[in-house]
Amino acid sequence: MGKQHAFPATLAITVALGLSGCSGLVTEGPDAINEVTRAPESAASTPLEGAEEAKSRVPAISDATPAKDQKRWTLPTDAYYGGQISRLTSDAHIVARAHCLRKAGYSDYPIHVTPFAPPPETETAGGIGHRFTEEIAATYGYRLAPDPGRIDSVELPDWSNMPDGFADDERACTLKVSARLAGTTVEEYENLLAKDSPLAQLHESPLEQWRTFFTPEFRDIETQLDRLRVDLTSPELTQAAQRWRECMAPLKIVDLPERPWPNVSQRMPDSLRDRWNWETDGDASADEIAVARHDAACRRSSGWFDTLYEQTWSLHEEFMTAHKDELAPLLERHRDNAKRAVEVLASYGYK
Repeated sequence: MGKQHAFPATLAITVALGLSGCSGLVTEGPDAINEVTRAPESAASTPLEGAEEAKSRVPAISDATPAKDQKRWTLPTDAYYGGQISRLTSDAHIVARAHCLRKAGYSDYPIHVTPFAPPPETETAGGIGHRFTEEIAATYGYRLAPDPGRIDSVELPDWSNMPDGFADDERACTLKVSARLAGTTVEEYENLLAKDSPLAQLHESPLEQWRTFFTPEFRDIETQLDRLRVDLTSPELTQAAQRWRECMAPLKIVDLPERPWPNVSQRMPDSLRDRWNWETDGDASADEIAVARHDAACRRSSGWFDTLYEQTWSLHEEFMTAHKDELAPLLERHRDNAKRAVEVLASYGYK
């Protein structure tokens, strides 16, 4: 398993991912399975320990348009994507799951995250992409900045070396924690995921308030949001790309593409990837830094940076204005997810 082992904020997807690779063996003894599967009588209404003290940690989520900031790549729709909330929910899930496994008998199960740490420098303001600026090029080349929220020295266990019953215990803990973060019970959460239990047949429960989020109409607005893409073949960007290519010519990159590629992307020219034995993380060589700095300067002088940002901002602003009412439930979901995640973290001493 990789160190990230993250769980997205959309909680039905969270558990579906968790169950797909984490089930199979029988747990050891009745006490262990009772510990990891027992849900609170009313998880939605019972305040978690530390909830009051944790309120200050809940991030503000507003529908107000953020200030333009090309360096941070802010966009009008940032709040609706919920990238930072996804990180918070993921950290809460990782911490709570580790504590659940410790109580199930795996006393030294590690925690490899630092909740509430700042995001990596290369992450966009909305937490859904990777920035590329002159400063980033000079420091990281085309690679990701280190993630302050991940503890690289902590290794997660190799499942093949774990005792019999671990996979089943892990699955039970994943379900229990996911239900807790959803504000419901394990039973109701399993009903939500069951293929033969359509949402329309679920009884009235705490799930009622967020069942809407899994309707076709709701998923449609999320899909539209995810598919927002600037037309890179627009006349303005085509002209900027041509100027960028002319500026890049002295580097003699034989497979230089028609336009700049996204940062930390497999669309980087193969010749450069091979030349640097490129990986998404790690330290960039002096040669990679030099090429990245030249590239960033060309993107600036050609107008690529400015034009792409302005067109992206306009596209997202128009979409947000046209769909504000449809997007509003997304903010409510992010607020609920953030509040529960912060309360869960507070119950384990992260305040």
